[in-house]
Amino acid sequence: MVLTWSEGGKSRLVSIPSNRLADVKKKSEEYLRFRRARARVTEMGREIIAVMDRIEKLRREEPWG
Repeated sequence: MVLTWSEGGKSRLVSIPSNRLADVKKKSEEYLRFRRARARVTEMGREIIAVMDRIEKLRREEPWG
């Protein structure tokens, strides 16, 4: 198995020894799960800010009109 990534605008390749495959695969899956969770947290932050903006707008409106 070969692991690839981009570094400094160049593609890098490294061969994974068969005795390390399970460990590398597990770490790769954990990293993907982290990235997805991070993206979701970022999206939740945007949603929270949008709600706060709506609340602020409502608070600035005149209560009788």
